[in-house]
Amino acid sequence: MKTITKSEVAVTTALFLLISSLVLILLLSGCTYERIEGNNHLTNEMRNSDPFDEVISFGDFQVNILPDSVTTLEIKAESNILPYLYTISDGSTLRIGYRNGFNIHAHFPVEVIVHTPHARILRLQGSGSIKCNGFNEPDVKLYLSGSGSMNCGFSAGSLKAEIAGSGEMELSGSVTSSDFRISGSGNIQSLEMPQKSCSANISGSGDVYVAASEQLDVHISGSGNVYYSGEPQISSSISGSGKVKKY
Repeated sequence: MKTITKSEVAVTTALFLLISSLVLILLLSGCTYERIEGNNHLTNEMRNSDPFDEVISFGDFQVNILPDSVTTLEIKAESNILPYLYTISDGSTLRIGYRNGFNIHAHFPVEVIVHTPHARILRLQGSGSIKCNGFNEPDVKLYLSGSGSMNCGFSAGSLKAEIAGSGEMELSGSVTSSDFRISGSGNIQSLEMPQKSCSANISGSGDVYVAASEQLDVHISGSGNVYYSGEPQISSSISGSGKVKKY
């Protein structure tokens, strides 16, 4: 039986690493994105859409959602950017984003104005913004991932709002109960949204501001704080330096 020497093992290992590196370089070279530079020519485009009650925005768009009896979309952007912006509805969810394979460099913010009878679930991923006012829904769910912002005003029975990252939520209107969750340094400001009961769960350094009249349940892991107004019964479970404070 032939004995494999240490030098042969070293050569084999070196060849393997060299081949792996070459393969990786070839793969990465095929993943370059075409750069699309905005032409500074702002224009409006109207788009039709199937009905939906959920909106997902991927990117740095300024999305403004307005209550209406019909479902239409208005896009404000540079004319050569518009073809690369998709707005797709599958009958329940509207998705807004840029087509894959392109590096879009817009000189002006891209604004998407959404007219819809319902807005029950809103998701923002990235550094953009979502504004939503005037809706009356039985339950609402808000999800923010990244550094973006959401400014929403509505009436609802129940509200679930989650932040993962450094994003900001500013909420107004009225709800019966809420479930707030923060993972990271984001903040939820809801002092202008009176409610009977609230459950606030913070993991990290983010803060929750809430107006609760009957019950406030707090779970904090980290340095985040819960600031409250009203006279609710309070139950708390805290590990870290976070606190529950009267506002």
